[in-house]
Amino acid sequence: MIDRQTATGRCRAAKRSTGLSFAELGKAADAHPTWVASVLEGQNTMSAEQADAVGGLLGLDADTVAASQVVPHRGSLPPGPITDR
Repeated sequence: MIDRQTATGRCRAAKRSTGLSFAELGKAADAHPTWVASVLEGQNTMSAEQADAVGGLLGLDADTVAASQVVPHRGSLPPGPITDR
């Protein structure tokens, strides 16, 4: 399995390349967009079903999807706001 930092980088790149919004990803996960953003930024976890749904939309590989289900080390965000851009 890959580490959370690598998974976060892959999630950011996939979100950017697909152009999907956090609202669209939230609908796929049946969750609030802010919560989905926190998962993709490595600060929360998803269930296997949610991770598969979001990972499918973003075209993520199995290792990245699995990493989104592992409890993160919180407080490790880089500076700056999280946006849809």
